[in-house]
Amino acid sequence: MELASKKRKRMGKTTFICSSLLVLAALFYLSPFYWMISTAFKVQEDIISSPVHLVPPRLTLFHMLNVFTEYGGLKSLLDSLIIASIVTAICIIVGSFAAYSLARFRTGGKNLAFWILSNRMLPPMAFVLPFFILFKNWGLIDTHRGLILAYLTFDLPFATWILRSFFYKIPVELDESAMIDGASYITILFRIIIP
Repeated sequence: MELASKKRKRMGKTTFICSSLLVLAALFYLSPFYWMISTAFKVQEDIISSPVHLVPPRLTLFHMLNVFTEYGGLKSLLDSLIIASIVTAICIIVGSFAAYSLARFRTGGKNLAFWILSNRMLPPMAFVLPFFILFKNWGLIDTHRGLILAYLTFDLPFATWILRSFFYKIPVELDESAMIDGASYITILFRIIIP
């Protein structure tokens, strides 16, 4: 009985110490984000004042409004939303077809899925010069289409890999029973596999 009590006390101390260390680590890693957000809402004088204020004494929305009015932040935000939506839609549609064929058929040999994913292993800086030359020749510099193409280069293989893993978990018997009922591969993909 006494041994269990000592063990419980020791575990209580260990849990407290571990929890305290985790809280301190979280505060350490979250402090730059807090500093960034609090500085965004501070008045200019409070930002450069000598005694640093952890909590802003005066709050303002001037800097936020300034980003959207003077520096074109709203246009940049809308551009990012448009590009991200288009890239996501293309990745899901094209990635679904590629992942379904990789999961269900013997296409491209055993290692095709690895070679698709190995594109993500290269550092993005390795693509800067080839992208620049291609985009200059194709007239895609500073266009949405160029940015979409650049993002698809990295995101489409990853989406294909993730969807392929998901499609592997779905039993092949569902495909076979749908084929017996007269369904095509496209019908199977969109009516059975994806939903």
